[in-house]
Amino acid sequence: MAKKTGKQRIVPVEPKLYQILLDAFDQAEEGQQRVAPISKHCLCWNLQIIRERAALLQWKDAFKVMRNNRGTDWAQVYSRYAVSVWIRHTVQVSARHYLQVPEEL
Repeated sequence: MAKKTGKQRIVPVEPKLYQILLDAFDQAEEGQQRVAPISKHCLCWNLQIIRERAALLQWKDAFKVMRNNRGTDWAQVYSRYAVSVWIRHTVQVSARHYLQVPEEL
């Protein structure tokens, strides 16, 4: 459930991420419940730990940055309506706040 709206949010998993998760599942020990030891209650802290282990730079507003980037990537492949549903905004709001023109374009 999304805290802000109290509604369930379903977001598609990209094929590349899906394959990474399948590979991690295949490599997991018998009875292991999670691919990464994270909790749904401390997402910012979990992201910080994962980011540090992966030696990635820290972003200001990391979740917003990831949402913006994913929205931009999806908009190059899927309809604006579908992208807007996935990021839970109207087409106009998602275009104004989340969709960016990638440098390579």
